[in-house]
Amino acid sequence: MKTLTEKDFREMNWKNGKGRTLELIRLSHPHDPELFSLRLSIASMKESGPFSHYPGIERSIILLEGKGVVLDFVDEIKMHLNEPLKPIQFAGEEEIEAKLIDGPIREFNIMAARDCVEAYIHVHKKVPKIQLGGEDDHYCYIVEKNELIILGPGEKSDLTSKDGLTVIDVRVKKKKGP
Repeated sequence: MKTLTEKDFREMNWKNGKGRTLELIRLSHPHDPELFSLRLSIASMKESGPFSHYPGIERSIILLEGKGVVLDFVDEIKMHLNEPLKPIQFAGEEEIEAKLIDGPIREFNIMAARDCVEAYIHVHKKVPKIQLGGEDDHYCYIVEKNELIILGPGEKSDLTSKDGLTVIDVRVKKKKGP
């Protein structure tokens, strides 16, 4: 088990240049090291505007702080991210205009390359007992402490004694090659 804190994270500009992200973890894509297979990050959104395009990426976002945002898709679908800690999911290649509801927000982002990984997200109000079998990787983001815990296959967490924390639990399953 490995624990990362804010000093281990990297702050960077958004792909569209309209904001900044705190990158928690980035796993290189197996076919192109310039791309990622998985990226977990926290973004602070201070103004409305377009979302960056990420073709081939499945995106999930979770509201951490603020009133929320409405995502307007080109095909007239609207998604509301206004319920804290409830994930929404969409395709990274979608053209989306984001409209803040009432002031800035802070959000947790999960981006997974569809061709090589699947990400499963659960939010726990109490720290679950976590043990992995098989070949899944596991990432727990503890909201109140801004920590990311990384568990590999077969590892267990020792978080069970810490009740009252909110944990965003991301399990990543690598897809088998052709």
